[in-house]
Amino acid sequence: MHSVAPNSDHPVLVFVPTYADRSAIPHIAAEVAQLGAGYRALIVDDGSDPPVDRPDERCLHVRLNANYGLGVSTQIAFHHALRWRYEALVRVDADGQHALSDIPRLLEALKTADLVVGVRTNEDRSNTLDVGARRAMKAYFNFVARLMTGGGAPRDVNSGLFAANVVAMQRLNAVPLERFPEPQIAITACRAGLRVVSVSVQQRPRGEGRSSINVTAALGMFFRFNVFALTELMRPRR
Repeated sequence: MHSVAPNSDHPVLVFVPTYADRSAIPHIAAEVAQLGAGYRALIVDDGSDPPVDRPDERCLHVRLNANYGLGVSTQIAFHHALRWRYEALVRVDADGQHALSDIPRLLEALKTADLVVGVRTNEDRSNTLDVGARRAMKAYFNFVARLMTGGGAPRDVNSGLFAANVVAMQRLNAVPLERFPEPQIAITACRAGLRVVSVSVQQRPRGEGRSSINVTAALGMFFRFNVFALTELMRPRR
C-alpha cells in the first residue's frame, strides 16, 4: 500500500517525455490545463542540451543529467504515478503529433481495459530511405507482436500515445523497459493477461525536428526487439 492519500485533485497524469523537442511543450502544457482540473502534466527531460525548461508552475518537471532513453523516462513516470496514487497515466509525444483532444476517448476506453493504445490511421507516405526503413520496421514489429500475443496486440505497437491504469502501470513498471519501449509495453501487457484495447487516432504533423529513427537506428531497434522477443518467448505466460 502507498503511504500517501490518493491524488484526488489530479487523478490523471499526462506524461510527456522529451529529448531536445521543446517548441511544442508550452502548447502541450496549456492543452493539458484546458482538459480540466483533473489532469496534471509531467515533463521528463531525458538529458536535452540545453535543458528543456519547465513550461509553467502547473507542470511537474524532471530533468535527467544524461540521455538514458525512453524506457527509463517511462518508468520514472510510472513510479511517480504509482507513488502518488494517480488513477491513470496517459503518454503523449513532445513534438505535438498527438492531439490531446483524444485523451478523454482513451480514458473512456480505459474504464473497461488496463491499457489503451492510440492506433494511428494515417502515416508518412514519403519514399525516402529513412521513412521506408521506419515503415518496414513497424510492419515487422506489428507482425511479430500479434504472433506473440495470439492477435491480442494492437495493430500499431509503435504508437507513443497510450493510457494505462494502476494495474497496467504496476505490471509494466516491474520489468526493465527498452530504450524504445512501445512494442515491449504492448506485448508485455498482452502476455501478462491485461486487457488491451485500441482507439483510432489521427497523427498530426510533427511540430519540430524529425524522427530520430533513421536506417541505422532502425537496425539497432530491430536487433534489440528480436532479443526482447526471444527472451519473452522463453518465459512462461503469466
